[in-house]
Parts: sequence; C-alpha cells; structure tokens
Amino acid sequence: MTKYLKILQLFIFVFYCISCEGRVTPNSSLELRDTINASSLGFKKGHILELKSDIDLNNKICIIPDSVTIKSKGGVIKNGVLVGNETKIIYNKAVFDNVSISGTWNVPVINTTLFRNLNYENSLKNVLALTTSKFKNKVVI
Repeated sequence: MTKYLKILQLFIFVFYCISCEGRVTPNSSLELRDTINASSLGFKKGHILELKSDIDLNNKICIIPDSVTIKSKGGVIKNGVLVGNETKIIYNKAVFDNVSISGTWNVPVINTTLFRNLNYENSLKNVLALTTSKFKNKVVI
C-alpha cells in the first residue's frame, strides 16, 4: 500500500507541475495537504453527483473515486486539478471552470462547451485530457 501511495503522489506531483506551468519546481514537494477529500465534495464511488451549485477546489487536487457520474445541473467544478477515474459526464452546460483535467474519463462526446472559460493557456489540452483510448470519443471544438 505504501508503494502505491508513493507512486500516486509522484504522479500527482508530476501532473501538478505540468498543470501549474512551472510555478512548482522539481524541488517542491507535493503533500497530501494539497489534495482535497473527494467524498466531502459529494463524490462517492459509483454514484451520480448532480452538480447543482459550484464546487470550488480551492487550488487543490481532487481524485474522484471509481465510476462516478457527474450530471450537469447548473453548477461547475472550478479552481484546481481534477483526476477522473473512468468518470462519466452527462451535460448540457459548462461543467468545468479553471480546472486542470487528468485521469481517465468516459465521455463519448466532448464539447468545448464543457468548459465555462477557455481563455487561458493550454485550455485545449484540458479538453483533450477527457479523451481516452479505452472509449470512443468525438471531440467538438
């Protein structure tokens, strides 16, 4: 278990460094305090999270449990790093705002309207991060 945790921390650190565009140096250390408890935000393994109001990650990393479905109901997830775990998204409005995307996602049609704002550097990278070779995806820009 300790080996798995160290590998996970290293993965998160590398992704965090990339997503912060160099503001974190290799000598910086990513600690568990940089993560946020997913269940405290309503993410529970195998459940549907109806996004009725905004969820602010407060510039922290949220690792979503297995097989969660996020259903758009007017709110967005904002300000942080979101790591999917075969996460599904059902949407008709924006779901993300100023969020770096990582992990695995199950989103058949990925539209740029998933993001409230794409006026930042590398924003298209986050759109493409929702694709995966395991599922067939269609990306609409």
